[in-house]
Amino acid sequence: MFLKPTLVDFKSVQADNQYVKVKNLGKTIGKISTGIDAAFIVGDVLINSNISASHILDAAITGATFIPVVGGLIGIGYLVANLVTQGITGNSIGDHLGNAVSRPIVD
Repeated sequence: MFLKPTLVDFKSVQADNQYVKVKNLGKTIGKISTGIDAAFIVGDVLINSNISASHILDAAITGATFIPVVGGLIGIGYLVANLVTQGITGNSIGDHLGNAVSRPIVD
């Protein structure tokens, strides 16, 4: 009926605490980097005075990264695909999309 007292291993508690700290740091870095990315998109739109297809693509990927767990995978997948595309063709996915559309979406 009564709970039996048990000894808690201090090292396992300490390791769990470190895991939580690293996990929280990762979340914080992710939010900051996503905010910076969004600021670059807005800045580019303001400088160029138009919204292009690549801006919409970048905004969609940035928005998707806010989805817990899956968003991180989407962002990493897009990053890898974009790096591979740049390595092979010399242009980013956004550049290819912009060339396909060939005009600003909103001018």
